[in-house]
Amino acid sequence: MRTLKVLIDGLAFAEGPRWRDGKLFFSDMHAHQVLAVDMAGRRELICEVPERPSGLGWLPDGRMLVVSMRDRSLMRLDRDGLKTVADLSLLAVRLQRHGGRCARARLRRQPASPRPFFVAALAWTWYGRTALKSRPSGSSSSA
Repeated sequence: MRTLKVLIDGLAFAEGPRWRDGKLFFSDMHAHQVLAVDMAGRRELICEVPERPSGLGWLPDGRMLVVSMRDRSLMRLDRDGLKTVADLSLLAVRLQRHGGRCARARLRRQPASPRPFFVAALAWTWYGRTALKSRPSGSSSSA
């Protein structure tokens, strides 16, 4: 019988786990951090996101993408820090005005697509979920 081993504890609100390069990456939303942990339990702070990190992803060149919840933006982690890739705030406000409720954002991968990522389920209405697409150019639209 296998036994479970706790790799990391003391987290505020961990979500959005992604496995990559032998590590588990995730957002600790209420601690405003993106972290990684390896199988030995070594914790690594990847970056701090002041406006609550959520979904994670990577560009083909290996740079990380992070959804920043409160300012409703898609961020890219460069060597010199986080940069805004797409500002989704105007779209999110428009969705809220039509009965949508901003809740969470997840970064989804679209394999074999010229637009490899989109932000999904940023808002929903009584009639169903609404997704916002983000393009590599930085533009975004309702899906």
